[in-house]
Amino acid sequence: MGLIHNLSDLARPGYDDAWFLGATPEMRQTVLNCRYKMGDLWRFVAREDGSEPGKLHFRCTDVEALRAALQTSPSRLRADALRRGKPFRLSEKNGRWEASERTFGPSLHLKHFAGWDDDRVQAHVDPFGAYVRRRWWFTLVVPLIQLARHGLHLKGYLDVFDVARRLGDDGAPAWVGAGPSTSSKRP
Repeated sequence: MGLIHNLSDLARPGYDDAWFLGATPEMRQTVLNCRYKMGDLWRFVAREDGSEPGKLHFRCTDVEALRAALQTSPSRLRADALRRGKPFRLSEKNGRWEASERTFGPSLHLKHFAGWDDDRVQAHVDPFGAYVRRRWWFTLVVPLIQLARHGLHLKGYLDVFDVARRLGDDGAPAWVGAGPSTSSKRP
């Protein structure tokens, strides 16, 4: 997994120049945020499937391979996160599954809802992860603060420009923040 030097791989699933010219700034930023956080997992994005601002809906090339990769692919996790073991927390219940990146900062979240076609997946980037290191559980204060921070921002992924800013603070390349600044958003 290397740093992307160009965004040509966005065109394969349908995010080409024509799409970017016709999309709203929020949708463009949604795609850029998800593309950055997905890293090598982007290879599983087959095509666009009715995305909304903050939520990338796509058809997956191979769902089982994606779920297997979630247990081994670091997406954009830091090296210390890789030492913690599996980079994503996976859960499944009643035909629904989701995977959350184990990180403190902006966190990739993948979901499949019951009733959806098997190959449809949603990706979004939460501004704060809910991961708490095991060594901090004994204090109770740090885990509660971390979980509260995530809980207070459950819909924070909808503010794609804030997420892009947080990704930039976390070391994302400049193209992630290619949309308008937070101060220029409409009320």
